[in-house]
Amino acid sequence: MRAAARLFASVKPGQFLEAGAPTGLTGLLTHPSPRSALLYHYTSTLDKLKKIPESSVYRQSTEALTKHRLQVIEQSKPAGWDEWQAKVKLQVGEDVSAYDVIDTSTGHTVVLPKQDEVDFRSKAA
Repeated sequence: MRAAARLFASVKPGQFLEAGAPTGLTGLLTHPSPRSALLYHYTSTLDKLKKIPESSVYRQSTEALTKHRLQVIEQSKPAGWDEWQAKVKLQVGEDVSAYDVIDTSTGHTVVLPKQDEVDFRSKAA
């Protein structure tokens, strides 16, 4: 056990994780978009918890933990996030009818069109 602990301690982690790169744990690869996946799972968990009575201790504790984790994820924005968000809002604003907007407890979720409905030709061409 000591030899394994020394070997594990000597492994240097990469500076940046890339999508699909190994994490160092057998069979576990990095997620391509972890922030958006966590935001989705935490908000859907909060939506599902609303079905449980408010007096339930399970709901209260799970809701508190999930809200805390959601707050941590929302506060940490990756580099270039604001520019990307402005670009997406501009694209959605150009053709609102192509997207479905779903209201959730924490805001709006935009559902992108299916792949076969997307025209990849540029409007400028």
